[in-house]
Amino acid sequence: MTRARSASVVACCGALVAGTVLHALSTQRLLSAAAIVHVAVEHPRAAPAAPADGRRPMEISTLTFAPWVLEPGLSSEDFEIVANGVVAPVASCEPASGPISLAIVLDASASMDQTVPAAWLPDTLKGLVGKAAQFGDRVVIGRVGGSAIRFSAGFVSGGPALTTAVRDILRPTDKDKASPLAGYEASPIWDAVDQAVGLLEVAPGRREVVLFTDGRSSANAHSLAEVAAHAAASSVGISVVSTAREEVILQSGATAARVRPGLLLEGLASSTGGAFIQVWQAALVTRFPPDEDLVKEVVGSVLARVLEEAHGGYQLSFFPPTTDVAAHSLRVRMTKPGLRVRAPSSYRVQPPARQP
Repeated sequence: MTRARSASVVACCGALVAGTVLHALSTQRLLSAAAIVHVAVEHPRAAPAAPADGRRPMEISTLTFAPWVLEPGLSSEDFEIVANGVVAPVASCEPASGPISLAIVLDASASMDQTVPAAWLPDTLKGLVGKAAQFGDRVVIGRVGGSAIRFSAGFVSGGPALTTAVRDILRPTDKDKASPLAGYEASPIWDAVDQAVGLLEVAPGRREVVLFTDGRSSANAHSLAEVAAHAAASSVGISVVSTAREEVILQSGATAARVRPGLLLEGLASSTGGAFIQVWQAALVTRFPPDEDLVKEVVGSVLARVLEEAHGGYQLSFFPPTTDVAAHSLRVRMTKPGLRVRAPSSYRVQPPARQP
């Protein structure tokens, strides 16, 4: 089932889409690929018959947490879908395939200078660009920071075109240089992600956003909840690679404020079925000033891995228990011990398009 033929489902606060990928992963030693034990392949059962009331099957989509390892050879018997509190039979289970329409949103604001300065990003993104070119993905590049949110002119494919797009979007404009607030501009990260979702709305195939940021968002026109709802309505999954670090700010002699910008980012990724990687914790990159070569290597490998795993997984379809257009809860579970799955937490059924 493709998006063009069945746009029957979107997620509420999640990327429930007509082209869904589920990543089943081993829970043993999540940070050590060598310790993963692949599960045995079981014979798939026959797909359930379509309900007599004419309900159409729908599909769900997700990205996986990068350090996890995809399990091959799974069948519909390995998954259980609970839609709006009711077990919904898995109608089909197929490996995901095909290029992705991808928006890469880069935080190039002044606060990132403490971790990954904008000048380092072209080299940091080489692995991600290479993977996107290898898979034939259609990519648009955006940045937050400077005088305004900016995106590249359109979707491009191939290594040379992607490399040029990255360098062009990160190059400071004359307006950036002349700004009296240079280095102190706002960071409307939520607005940038919302614009990325808007660009992906009419893009073909699976649609994903990869956001790289420290989470210090400010001066947004859109709330985080609004962005998540927009992603759901547009069938877009959001993965986040974050340099956010917890801070404790002394308020008085007896009190302090605990600031955790990564929590909002993790919530956005989780609600859309996306990946969340906090690279500063995962890589134990704690030096200040940061080591340029180490940062490029660690962050670059994580970004590339996120995209690589976005191309894996399984495409599941199921028949919803109800056909109303309200938002409904969604849970995807594994039927075998030792497996986990990352999936959206809700879905919304859309009425079929009217025939002319």
